[in-house]
Amino acid sequence: MTCLPGIFAAGDAELGASLVVRAIYSGRQAAAGVHQYLMSERTLKLKENESR
Repeated sequence: MTCLPGIFAAGDAELGASLVVRAIYSGRQAAAGVHQYLMSERTLKLKENESR
């Protein structure tokens, strides 16, 4: 994630021009971060709904 919550960067946008292998690895890391971010948002919403 960038310094802005919910904004992610990967590959050349994050690293600048680099090897394809590094860009792929960066993309995988970003995808994992997005998944974690979205799942934590979903968990928070579920907890809010349970308390009602």
